[in-house]
Amino acid sequence: MDSPEEHQQLAQNLERLRARLLDKMHDTADAEVRAQMQVAADRIQDGAIPFVKDYRKIQADLDQRLQETKKKAEATIAKAEEAQQKIAEAEEQAKLPPPPPPAEAPIDPGLGPKLRDELLDLFGDRPAPAGSPAGSGSLWSALKQMKGHSHESNQ
Repeated sequence: MDSPEEHQQLAQNLERLRARLLDKMHDTADAEVRAQMQVAADRIQDGAIPFVKDYRKIQADLDQRLQETKKKAEATIAKAEEAQQKIAEAEEQAKLPPPPPPAEAPIDPGLGPKLRDELLDLFGDRPAPAGSPAGSGSLWSALKQMKGHSHESNQ
């Protein structure tokens, strides 16, 4: 009894039953039977007919809730499937070998002489270029020469 037509049919049948009870109640001579028939008609009027009408509203509300729950469940399932896909992708990535370390820059073979020249420029004692008239040109050489001149003058 899920269709609205079936609910309507039940309500109509209950209404007809009530009407027949009321008709037969007037034809019955026994007071006790009449009282029982009146109670049955009242119960149909007060309980069964409104219940059938309310049942339709309740059923529509339940159907709506069911649809909303289905939509939420489908959305949750979609999220779960997406998460499973991400997990599978991450597991596949974990199986891959790590990328090789970046290649180091090649060592400059001229770095040693460059460093030597820079240190000599900063701290002196650079040998004089070949054929230079000034001697070595370093502070150290100048000090040696001065010492040598002072030894010559003392002698």
